[in-house]
Amino acid sequence: MEGIYMNEKPVSNSEVDQFIKEFLNSDFNNPPLNYSEMKNLYFEKFRILTTPTIFLEKEIRQSLSIFRARPASKFENRDHFDYTKFGAPKNSIELGFGRCNWKGQAVFYGSDNALSSIQEAKEEYKDGNEFYVGEWEFLEHELNNPIASSILLSEKIPNGNPWKVFSKKLDEFYENSKIQELQTNKYLNKRLADMFVEANEKQYKATAFIADYFLFQMNVQRPKEIICPLLIYPGIKSKLFSMNFAIHPDFAREYMNLTRIYKIRITEKKSESARIELLMLGIVDNDKKIDYYEVQPNLDNLLQRLEYVKCECGKKYSFVELSNIEIIKQGTVITRAALIHWFIDQNENELTDFENYIPFPKTEMRVGLELSFNKTIEGITIRDGETEHSNLSMKMKVVVPIKYVPNLQTVY
Repeated sequence: MEGIYMNEKPVSNSEVDQFIKEFLNSDFNNPPLNYSEMKNLYFEKFRILTTPTIFLEKEIRQSLSIFRARPASKFENRDHFDYTKFGAPKNSIELGFGRCNWKGQAVFYGSDNALSSIQEAKEEYKDGNEFYVGEWEFLEHELNNPIASSILLSEKIPNGNPWKVFSKKLDEFYENSKIQELQTNKYLNKRLADMFVEANEKQYKATAFIADYFLFQMNVQRPKEIICPLLIYPGIKSKLFSMNFAIHPDFAREYMNLTRIYKIRITEKKSESARIELLMLGIVDNDKKIDYYEVQPNLDNLLQRLEYVKCECGKKYSFVELSNIEIIKQGTVITRAALIHWFIDQNENELTDFENYIPFPKTEMRVGLELSFNKTIEGITIRDGETEHSNLSMKMKVVVPIKYVPNLQTVY
C-alpha cells in the first residue's frame, strides 16, 4: 500500500490533524474553488487520498437492500409509475453540493435502513409529509465478482451497527502491521471518516471532493470498467446505527434493480425514530412496470404462522410439537389456535402500527406485509409430561393482506 508523505517523509498523527484542520478551515467559496483547485489544495501536502476497500461478496449482497426515499411532493402527475424517477437524477447545473456529490454531478444516494433514508430528507422529514421509499437490490445474474467498495469507518460507529465488524477487522490488520506508512494511513482514514459523520454542511465541498475522487476520478466512466462504484459511510440521522451509500449512477443503472416501493406518511416524528402509516405498496415487475397495492390491516384476514415457543431453560417447541403438549392459560388447557389468537389480541396495537415495519421486511410482497414477533409471553404455561415451563417466549410471523389498486390516481 502506498504511503502518505509530506516532503517525502511519513507524517505523524499530529501532522495529519494539523493538515485536516487547515484543509477544513480553508475558504472554499471566496473565491469559489473548482474541482481542480480543491484537488491541488489537498495534494499540496498529501501525495495520496485513500480509504479502506472492502469486497461485497454474493452472500452479503443477497441480504442487503438499499433504500432510497423521495418526498411525494417532488412527484408530478403519474411520476410514481415511472421507474426512472426512483433512481439517481440526471447531471444538472441545478444540482447543488451534497455530502457525497460535487455540484452538478449526480450520485445515487441510498441507505441500508428505510427509516434512515427518509430521515436524510432533512427539511421534508416532518409530521404529515409523505414519501415514496424505493427498495433496490443487486442484479446477481449480472455480477460475477465481489463489488469493491470504499468504506469510511469512523471510530464513533456504535456497536449496534452491523458494519462495525469491518472496522474491527481493519483494526486487526493495522495492528499486525509494523509499517509506519500503514499506521499513518489508518489514522488518516479515521480522520477522513470523521468528516462524514459531522452534521456540518459547510464541509460539503470537502466531503464532496473526497467522494467524487473515489467514485469518478478513480474510475473509467463506463459501467463495465468501474473499479470501485460504492462509497459507504455512517448515517448521521440514524445516530450512526445505519450506513449510507453513495453509488456511481452508471453502476446503479446497470447492476441494481428497483423491486418494491413503499408510499408512507410520517404521523409522528421522534428524535431517533418515527411512527409511520403505510399508504401503498408498489411492486415492480421484470419489465419495470409498477403496480400499486393498498394495505388492509384487517385483523380478521391475517395469515399467521407460529414458529416456536421457547422456555428460558432453552427447551423449544415447534408448532407441530405443541400438538402433543398441554398449553395452559389461567388453569385451562387451550389449543394451539387459541394460543395464536390470544397472542394476536395481546399485540393488536403493534399489528396496526406500521412503525413496526421499519426497516421493511425482505419478503414476497405479492402475498402481504410480513411482521416477525419474538416476545415474552406471560400467563401461559406448557406442561410436557411431568415438567412445566412457564418462563416462555414465542416467535410468530404475521402477514397483513394487501389489495391491488388498478388506478392509484383515484385513491391518492
